[in-house]
Amino acid sequence: MSDHFLYAFVTLIALMAPVAELPVFLGIVEGQTAREIRASAMQVAFGSFVILGTAAVAGQLILLVFGVSLPAFRAAGGAVLIVIGLEMLKGTTSALMSDSRATPDPQDRLWMPMIMPLTAGPAAITTAITLAIREKGGASILPTATVLAIGASTLVVLVLLLASGPISKILSARSARLSERFLGLILTAVGFQMGMTGILEFFFATQPQMVS
Repeated sequence: MSDHFLYAFVTLIALMAPVAELPVFLGIVEGQTAREIRASAMQVAFGSFVILGTAAVAGQLILLVFGVSLPAFRAAGGAVLIVIGLEMLKGTTSALMSDSRATPDPQDRLWMPMIMPLTAGPAAITTAITLAIREKGGASILPTATVLAIGASTLVVLVLLLASGPISKILSARSARLSERFLGLILTAVGFQMGMTGILEFFFATQPQMVS
């Protein structure tokens, strides 16, 4: 459980990239009081936990309903991670972040784009489902370690958002970009490993492994 927890935690933190998202959060909460900023940070963390936790617990059932095999889902999830990782390496994710002011209502902007797709986007949801299925493939009935990793990663997001003001004064824009690119490299490697595992299982297994 400890190895899976650590793997899930590192992968989810790399996907959420909370340091790279601090400028977006600061732009959304600009002009808010300290109490309102705390409430906004808690809303982002809680909303992300609910989305990813639900994906981890119910994702297997969703795949079963649509008849998607586990190897196919792993391959698709790996491809998504590779694309996101390469975008982070090139720094092209900043285009999405620059649109954070497009919606005038701060509450709407907390959900779009802060919670989705930045913190709990398609890649994070795909990863949560894949991690949960991988854990259930062992001795676990419920994806306890995966849910705990989701809780720990969203807690880190909460702490960083609460300290976003002081952190933004310490870290330069260049430091944030370097952090984003490093996390992008991790995501690309994780996605490649996940995708290759799915492809090999799909083509060389006697039958595609269906989620059950």
